[in-house]
Amino acid sequence: MSESHSPGKLITPSLVIARLATWPIGSITGLLLIDIGQTFNQSVAIMGQIRTIGSLVGVVFALLLGVLSVKYNHKTLLVTGLLLVAVSALGCWVSPSFLFISLAYPLSEIGTYMVRPMSFSLVGALLPREKRSSAISWMLTGMAIVGILGGFVINYLNGIGGWRTTFLGFALPIALAAALIVHLLIPSPRIDPVSSSTNVGLFSGFRQVFSNRSATACLIGQTISMATWGGILTYTSSFWRQVFGTSIGTVVLIQVGSGLAYIAGNLFTGKFANKYGSKKLSVVALLVGGIALALWIYLKVFWMAVVIGWVIIIFGGIRATAINSLTLEQIPSARGTLMSLNGAAQSLGTAIGAAVGGYFLISHGYTGLFLAYSVLFILGGLVISLLADEGA
Repeated sequence: MSESHSPGKLITPSLVIARLATWPIGSITGLLLIDIGQTFNQSVAIMGQIRTIGSLVGVVFALLLGVLSVKYNHKTLLVTGLLLVAVSALGCWVSPSFLFISLAYPLSEIGTYMVRPMSFSLVGALLPREKRSSAISWMLTGMAIVGILGGFVINYLNGIGGWRTTFLGFALPIALAAALIVHLLIPSPRIDPVSSSTNVGLFSGFRQVFSNRSATACLIGQTISMATWGGILTYTSSFWRQVFGTSIGTVVLIQVGSGLAYIAGNLFTGKFANKYGSKKLSVVALLVGGIALALWIYLKVFWMAVVIGWVIIIFGGIRATAINSLTLEQIPSARGTLMSLNGAAQSLGTAIGAAVGGYFLISHGYTGLFLAYSVLFILGGLVISLLADEGA
């Protein structure tokens, strides 16, 4: 793909909207996991495995996208992903059984892991390097804003018509609107005609990525750290409700603070990544976040637990922008494949996090659950520190 740096002012806002459209379904299944489980007579631990299933399916399609991104237009793949998110929302709305929603939900993961790497790839193709970290921070910030406002919308719609209404009235229209906006406002970078017409071109990106130590380290660090982050998103709402007995409304208020904390972390990285380096910020975020996570679960005072939880989210926001920015700059000539593999790493990490979380939640409760996540966060930081370079 050619590196055409378009000056279009609507590129970043359009990509922000595309990214935030992937957030509502995850928010719904996190906030209302107990309620959805009650509908289908499933526990929180078992119901949470729909995300494990979805993430594993996402891994497969993210790997396939590594090939498709060489041959097909990244904008087209981005719009297709948004439409799959819309279909998933529709399927979840009408789900008559646990089996059906277990099949409908993974479509959102497939769509999400098309949208996320392609949005990153378009940042790399359409924006100059000095603006990329900022663009990524705003893309992730947009998702956090939906997390803040979306919590109120989800709670309101759930009160009106139950959890099904949240898929129909929130997730579906946002995904459809985002697909239309991307179609109309994002330019289409050209595909290299040589790589798009030869088998060598199709798979050369994989060889470039896995022969590069730093790029591979970024993918490993992403996988490990996403196991923790995905687990936090899956189980934290239920943690507040089950351990502290908080209402859904109170959880929504906690999520508002979490969203603001995540935004602060993202915007900090977007502003200072060029000064301090994405690698250094990634490592600090993972190590400090992991230590804070280990201490957090022993706090028995509710307000203290909330505050420390927000601190963890701040470093989670720093991690998100920093590690994605770091990965984006590793191999410019294979950016589409690398960011598709980055999406697969995120999906695999989320699957690991949900599965590991389900095991530790059943066997050791929330203490064991978050201790395991703490170890994974710190391990991810060590991998990036020892093996990754700042990028090309």
